[in-house]
Amino acid sequence: MCRSHMVLLDDRAGRLPAETEQQVSGCLDAATLSRWLDRAVTAETLDEVFAQD
Repeated sequence: MCRSHMVLLDDRAGRLPAETEQQVSGCLDAATLSRWLDRAVTAETLDEVFAQD
């Protein structure tokens, strides 16, 4: 699941900062990953994806 997040975020935001890659790849909570993926579909910025987390 993490890989799909990285691909979507890369497509939407361009090259991801290393800290964002680490945040996503280090997350083991399925609910959080799902929430980020849902947000990534419509978010205009990375800040919107990770807001409130």
